[in-house]
Amino acid sequence: LLHHPVFAFNIDFLTKPSDVVRLLSTCGEIVHFNMPKRDTTKPGVGKHRGFGFFYFRTREGVMRALYQRNNSLTLNGRPLMIRQGPSEHQR
Repeated sequence: LLHHPVFAFNIDFLTKPSDVVRLLSTCGEIVHFNMPKRDTTKPGVGKHRGFGFFYFRTREGVMRALYQRNNSLTLNGRPLMIRQGPSEHQR
């Protein structure tokens, strides 16, 4: 099954992954996501590294997210930065 990824970054370390999914879901259905976690043996705030890959069911969801990144995608006062992720055949 082909999914359409975006790379999201500038995510506040205290933001929950579910909050990012909820925000991006306003652009289209998210079918999978991956937010790499920090090494828990090292000191640091939060549990993730401030970025992740989010996979939309449709290409239209990606296009909406790319359009919205310049308008209204903010979490905890920080703009959510979005770039198109690699297509399935590029991985």
